[in-house]
Amino acid sequence: MAKNVKFPGAAQYFKRAERVICTVDQDGHRIIVTDGYILLALSEADYNDIMLPIFKTPVSDWTAQKGEVAPSAPSKQMIKMLDDLDGERVAPTSIIIDTGRVLCRGYCNDSTVTFFDEKLRDCFSESAAIYSAGMYKPAAVMLDDIKIGLLLPIRAEEKAVAAVRAAYMASSEPLDDKKAASMKAAAEYKKMAIEAKNNAAEEKARADQLMDAAAELREKLQAQAAELESLRAELAKKDAERAELERKAAEDIKAAESKAPATKADQLIKSLGELNGAKITVRGTEDAPTVYIQSDSSSINRKLRAAGARYDSRRKAYYIAA
Repeated sequence: MAKNVKFPGAAQYFKRAERVICTVDQDGHRIIVTDGYILLALSEADYNDIMLPIFKTPVSDWTAQKGEVAPSAPSKQMIKMLDDLDGERVAPTSIIIDTGRVLCRGYCNDSTVTFFDEKLRDCFSESAAIYSAGMYKPAAVMLDDIKIGLLLPIRAEEKAVAAVRAAYMASSEPLDDKKAASMKAAAEYKKMAIEAKNNAAEEKARADQLMDAAAELREKLQAQAAELESLRAELAKKDAERAELERKAAEDIKAAESKAPATKADQLIKSLGELNGAKITVRGTEDAPTVYIQSDSSSINRKLRAAGARYDSRRKAYYIAA
C-alpha cells in the first residue's frame, strides 16, 4: 500500500502504539487521533487510508488498548488543544541527540530552541512546517497553511540547546522551505549512521543474550539427563532387590510348608500303612477328620477292618475317624 502523502510515517508508527484515542469534531470534517505523544488531524480519506487498515474500525469515537478497540466518549479537549496552538515557525538544524530512548533533532528560530523525536516528525510530510510557542510547549504542524497535527517536544540538556542555537546562528541564509529541506537532507546520513550503529549494538546484545540462554538451557538439560540416568539405575537396582526378596520369600514359604506338622488326617492315613491303589477322601474338620478309603484289594480291606474301619455301603468305602 502506498504511503499517505501528508502522513507518510503515521501508519507504521501507530501500528506499534499501545494506546490510541480517536475522536471526531462536531462537524465531522476532522478526525483527531493521538497516542499521547503525537496528534494527527485527519480527513475521512486520510483516516480510511491510515487508521482503518490498522484498527478495522470506521470513523467514530473510540479507544484502542494494545489493539483492542472499544467505543469511547468524544474528547473536546483534544480538539480545543489543537485549535488553540500557536507560535512561530522553527527550522530543523543538523544537531541530533540520542536520549537513550529516541533520536531527537533540534529546531530553532530567533527566540526558541526545541527538540522533537525524529520518528514522530517522520509521521508528517517533509513539506510540513513546525510552529512552536516555547521550548517545552506542544508545537503545531502546518501544511499549506492548514493545521494537520501536534508534536510534543523532548527535554534536552543545556549543552544540546546551546549547540542547536550555535548551529542556527552560524547560518546566514534566510529561513525558508528549501533551507529546511536541505538541512534535513544533510543530516539524514548522520541519522542513518547512528541508527545503524544502535541497531547493530542491539542485535549483538540480543544475540549474546540468546547464546547465554542457550548455554544455560544446555547445562540444565545435561544435568537433567544425568539425573534421569541415575534414577533409571536406582530403579533397576530396586527391581533386582525386589525380585530377590520375592524369590527368597517363595523359598521360605515352601520350606515352612514342608516343615509344618502333619495334620490328624495325615497321621491317621500314615498309621494304616501301605494303601497302594486305594482312593482316599478326607471329610470333616481338621481337628476331627474322617478318612474314607475305597479299594478293590482284599488285603487292604482286611487291613482296614483290622484297624477298626467300618464299611459305608452308600459310599462303598471303609471309613475311620481320628
